[in-house]
Amino acid sequence: MPHLTHVDEQLSLWVEEHTDATHVLLCGPGGVGKSKELKVVAERFTKEESDRFVVPILLLEPIPPDLGPYLRLDYYRQIINALKDHILVREILGKVAHLMAAPKATRGRAGATDWLDMREVAEQALIRACVKAVFADEGHRLMQGDGRHSTDEQLEWLKSLSNRTNVLHVLAGPYALFGFRNTSGQLARRGRDIHFQRYHVNEREDRKEFAGALQYLLERVPLSCDFDALLKRWRWFAEGSVGCIGVLKDWLVDAVTATLAQGETSFTEEMLTRTMPHPAKRVSLEMEARAGEHKVALHNSESAKQFQALLKSL
Repeated sequence: MPHLTHVDEQLSLWVEEHTDATHVLLCGPGGVGKSKELKVVAERFTKEESDRFVVPILLLEPIPPDLGPYLRLDYYRQIINALKDHILVREILGKVAHLMAAPKATRGRAGATDWLDMREVAEQALIRACVKAVFADEGHRLMQGDGRHSTDEQLEWLKSLSNRTNVLHVLAGPYALFGFRNTSGQLARRGRDIHFQRYHVNEREDRKEFAGALQYLLERVPLSCDFDALLKRWRWFAEGSVGCIGVLKDWLVDAVTATLAQGETSFTEEMLTRTMPHPAKRVSLEMEARAGEHKVALHNSESAKQFQALLKSL
């Protein structure tokens, strides 16, 4: 799956050699495979790590707030929870034990000293566990701040965490993340971004690559099927999944599950038709993807024009 391979290679490279980068924004349409990619990279780095005291990557998902905007305190809390069983982290947990046990509703009222203690322990936990990167799925939630901080301030906060721990923060999410890529010159220099694109079957190379991805998934269906006939319907599969491999995989899984639930052993087009994502869902995914792709293309075009204009004015 070439798009997935490209994202995998770029993300893996930046985790290993992020030098002065502090954050990566991984954005794309819903269902394209962002969450899966984070999991695959995290698992691979963990499997390849020979030192049992090293936790190369933390995979987190910022939790939507029950009341009010997202609090940074919960991010520290997630980091500490993820590393609390590490032998080198346990000894520093006593300092924040009372905060870790506090009900969520009271965390926003923590005093300045409590906040500093939580941050210090979270930073020390990252350092002691030799973490290379924190992967934040649905990372756009981190940009919500606590209602008092702007996007720039949130990115400055992440930059500060990275500077103090040498840990890269990877935020994966929808196209809303794209708007945070170049908020200021300093942050643009320290940030990286990856556009995880879907497949456009009106483009020859994408058609070939989508068909290859479809073949890969169909070969792993644990049911008998007319493989060649289904593969010839690649355009139908592309329309049903709006070109997103994550959506396609979920669709196939739903069809397999429904087939097995009925006690059948054949994977049929009839069942695939019944389990195809609802038109309303496909419309929503298509509109979101088109709007995001247009935003990325327009921004890239305008940025190139502005840069050339600046060069000519020198």
